[in-house]
Amino acid sequence: MERYFFDDHAQAIAKRQYLQEGDGDILGMFRRVAREIAKVEKPEDRAYWEEKFYNLMASKRFSPGGRILAGAGTAHGNLLNCFVQGATENPPESFEGIMEVAKKLALVTKVGGGNGVNLDPYRSRGGRRRQTVRGVAYLSAEHKDVEDFIRGLMRPPTNPDGPKEEIALKNFVRVVYGELTPELKALAERYGVLTVKEPPQELIRVPDDMGGIIEAAKEAAHLARRGQEPHVDFSLLRPEGAPIRGSGGTSSGPVSFLFEIFDNFLEWAALGAEAAGPVATLRYVYAPVLRVVRQG
Repeated sequence: MERYFFDDHAQAIAKRQYLQEGDGDILGMFRRVAREIAKVEKPEDRAYWEEKFYNLMASKRFSPGGRILAGAGTAHGNLLNCFVQGATENPPESFEGIMEVAKKLALVTKVGGGNGVNLDPYRSRGGRRRQTVRGVAYLSAEHKDVEDFIRGLMRPPTNPDGPKEEIALKNFVRVVYGELTPELKALAERYGVLTVKEPPQELIRVPDDMGGIIEAAKEAAHLARRGQEPHVDFSLLRPEGAPIRGSGGTSSGPVSFLFEIFDNFLEWAALGAEAAGPVATLRYVYAPVLRVVRQG
């Protein structure tokens, strides 16, 4: 049996971008891809074509696109690189249309697809002053990420494996609720985070799925653009780094979603929401979604 060699550089790229649980190394990745691609053949021919596809890749004579290397044989099964996104259920220039595109961006990015967006429909109405908006973000004292929430710590989206960094929110105050230890109370006081026994009844509870996160952020932005104060509970979100079985990725965590999506969506609302124009929509809605959703 021929032995194939890939240097440390190739192994590092594969580990960072393409390897899935169970692959082990590059050759395991090729085996997964070959097995999946061979499934289109007749059952009795699949083993033959799997070996053909495997040898073609392992011998470096051919390599499929990155999405195939990352997506073949996974739960989500995405094999496509690029998607052009647009609103199909709502007028593209409307609040609902912009939020529709934001949700599509999140769901496609979650499975490793690339996105393109046409900004032509978005028109700034100009001459608008920035509104004052404020939201209140809540997290249970029992959540694993409560200390990161209090300190405002998150991993930069541009370096998700790097050290956590402190961030500053523009439009949200933070509140921890439940039974806090004396140490946690002292930490909250130090960082200016409020503490309460119970959160209010009227809350936007952010669910632990990508589509639901965007819907919750949409609701918060809708309240803010009407001059109301959204109260948002992030306690249902899994902690940062927890595995996501459907995509093969890991969770960005409550702090990242608060900072990147919710805080930026409120900034967009403060600038006029759908009247803020194409640059503000890209900067405060679409770009944050793409940054925070970890590739799976």
